[in-house]
Amino acid sequence: MSTVILTEAAAYEVKDMMKNNDMPNGYLKVSVKGGGCTGLSYGMSAEEEPAENDEVLEFYGVKVLVDKNDAPILNGTTIDFKADLRLKTLMLLQLVVAEVHLRQETFQVRQNNAKELICHT
Repeated sequence: MSTVILTEAAAYEVKDMMKNNDMPNGYLKVSVKGGGCTGLSYGMSAEEEPAENDEVLEFYGVKVLVDKNDAPILNGTTIDFKADLRLKTLMLLQLVVAEVHLRQETFQVRQNNAKELICHT
C-alpha cells in the first residue's frame, strides 16, 4: 500500500492546477508540520522537483512527493477532490485508528496562489 493515495478525481484536478500555473511537469508535495488543532498541520504544495529525502509516487500521471520522515504519519491518507456550485476542494482523508475506535479526519485545501496550496481545518 502507498503512503498516500491520490484518487482519479484529485489527479485530474491537480493536473489542471499544475498546467494552469505553468508547472505541467511539477510535483504535488504532501507534508506534515507540528501545530494545528490536532497537534499536526497538513499541507500540500506544488514543487518543481523532489528534495533529497522525498519519496516519489505516481497516480494517474500525477507525481506526488512525500518526505520520508512524514511517511509514517501520512500512511493511509487519501487525497480526493470534491466540487459543488460554490466550492472546489482537495481533501486529505486520513483514517486514525486508536485501540478500539476509528474516526475520520477531513482537511480542506484551497488554492492560494500559483505555487502553494493552504490547508485549513
